[in-house]
Amino acid sequence: MATADAPSVVTEPSPVAAGNGPPNAPYEAPHEAPHEAPIEGPASPPALAGFAGFLQRLREPGLPPAVMSPRRFCEALTIDLQTLADLAHVHRNTVQRSPASPQLQAYLRDALRVIRAASARHADIESTLFWFRNEPLPGFDFQTPERVVSARGPDPLLLALRSQPPP
Repeated sequence: MATADAPSVVTEPSPVAAGNGPPNAPYEAPHEAPHEAPIEGPASPPALAGFAGFLQRLREPGLPPAVMSPRRFCEALTIDLQTLADLAHVHRNTVQRSPASPQLQAYLRDALRVIRAASARHADIESTLFWFRNEPLPGFDFQTPERVVSARGPDPLLLALRSQPPP
C-alpha cells in the first residue's frame, strides 16, 4: 500500500500515445498539492494593461473595426445592457441589435475620453474604472463621472480634470 507522501503506483498499462513510457510500465499518478483547487470554467481574461489594454478589449470580432463593443464595455464596467442604454439615451434593444448606433457609439467615445484623461491620475485602469462608476463629484452635484458624461457630455469633466494639478 502506498504512503501519503509517495505517489500512487498502479500496474496498469500506461497511455503510450501520450508518451508516458513503454507499454505495461508502472503508471505513476501525478502528485497534487492538497491546497490546489481544480480550475473550473473558462479561464478568466488577463488583467487590463493600462488604458491601451482596456481600449483593445473593447474590440470584438464581427463588429466593424471602428466600432466599440457595447457588451465588452458593460463587462469592463460591470453594468448591464439596460444601464448602458439608459446612460447612452437609447432603447435597450439598440445596445444588442445595433451596436454601431451613432448615439450609442458617441456615448462610448465620450466615456472613453474621460476614462483616458482620468487614467493619468490613477494607479491602474481598474481604479480609473472604479472612479468613473462610483466617485461622487462635489463640483457636479455629487454625480458620478458616468452620470455626468450621460447628462452633460465629457467636456465639463475634461475641463475639471485639466484644471486640477496632477497627483
